Amino acid sequence: MAAIHKYAPFTQLLICIGLFLLFTFGFYGIAIGYILPHFYGISALDIGMGNFSNPQILHIMKLFQFAYSIFAFLIPALIFFLLWHKKPFKYAGLSSKIHWGWAFAGIIILFASLPGVHLLSDWNQQISFGPFEESFRAMQQRARDMTEAMLKMPDTSSLLFDLLLIAIIPAIAEEFFFRGAIQRIMIKLVHKVWLGILITAVFFSLVHGEMFGFFPRVALGLVLGLLYYFSGNLWYPIIVHMVNNGFQVVLVFLYQHHYITMDITEDSPVPVGFGI
Repeated sequence: MAAIHKYAPFTQLLICIGLFLLFTFGFYGIAIGYILPHFYGISALDIGMGNFSNPQILHIMKLFQFAYSIFAFLIPALIFFLLWHKKPFKYAGLSSKIHWGWAFAGIIILFASLPGVHLLSDWNQQISFGPFEESFRAMQQRARDMTEAMLKMPDTSSLLFDLLLIAIIPAIAEEFFFRGAIQRIMIKLVHKVWLGILITAVFFSLVHGEMFGFFPRVALGLVLGLLYYFSGNLWYPIIVHMVNNGFQVVLVFLYQHHYITMDITEDSPVPVGFGI
């Protein structure tokens, strides 16, 4: 395994996905089979059907969200980097110096793309998924309820914790895995840069499992993937990803404490011309 770079790209992809599945199911198996019943006295069913207004359930969900990012994405990516190269951070593009002009340009590109992303979201909401429609709608509502519960921030300490939970850790872990590992393999596999970046963005969106946000997440994945490809520095998509998530958390906090009147959790359609 130390010579993983000598393997065919498809084999590398299988190894990377295998690590993702191993640590994801391993984490859930240990958490559901041992940690929940032994330390909290509850079952997976209690969590699945749990009331998010219950502080204990909400606390566990936040811990699970934090651990999921670490085990599903960060650890598999780090193992893959270690198996690939003697200097894993150099291979991943993490040892390069951060030029803040690049980072600032990436943030500008992100905000410039948001009207188009929101337009895609409006269109995505209108898509019919046939026999899966009801299930997907229920999953979407469940995800919204959980997000709203997690984003209740009565004080600054809860804001800082949510920034860590929703912005900082996911940005690092997901960019390590999707851009640092999957995208590099995919480009080699398909021999076309744009197609490799697009397939990675689709995979990135699918893994999040919420189909009514599928296309806007693909668009954001494309922005992050292109930024990584053209810069060769993984820190830039990490920073942009972090800003995207963190900006939304901060806006919710400001709205809850009446510093602003705009509620970003409300769905408001984007004018087509502005989106385009």
